[in-house]
Parts: sequence; C-alpha cells; structure tokens
Amino acid sequence: MLKRGLAVEQLIQVTYASDRAGIDKREAEALLKVSSEFKCKNLTIITWDYEGELALTVENKLIKFIPLWKWLINIV
Repeated sequence: MLKRGLAVEQLIQVTYASDRAGIDKREAEALLKVSSEFKCKNLTIITWDYEGELALTVENKLIKFIPLWKWLINIV
C-alpha cells in the first residue's frame, strides 16, 4: 500500500507467477476486496515476468500486471 498522508494512492499485490494463467483468482480477489475497503482504484500486481492489464467493467477498476524487474527500476 502506498499512501500520501491519510489517502491510499496505490495497492500492490506480489506473486511469483510468470504468466496470466499462473496468477490465482485469489490474488486478484484479495486486491479487489482491499481496494473496496480503502476506496482505491490504482491496483498493481507485481509478477515474475508477466505484463498486462485486467479491466473489470463491473467494478470499473483496472489491475496492472508489472514484471518485478520493471517495477524495481521504475520504468512503468
């Protein structure tokens, strides 16, 4: 969780998965549950090397999947 003052700006989940199929439904569901509690729509899952996005039209949220190496060097 990244915060600025009391406001939650970003929620981050980390997984060892290396492809979309390897990311458990549990990973996304946990992130969505917490996002509702903190009213945060900036959602990120850090993966081993998978990159992509998952748009959830029902909840109007977007989960970004970022490979660990890109997140570490902060080029996203």
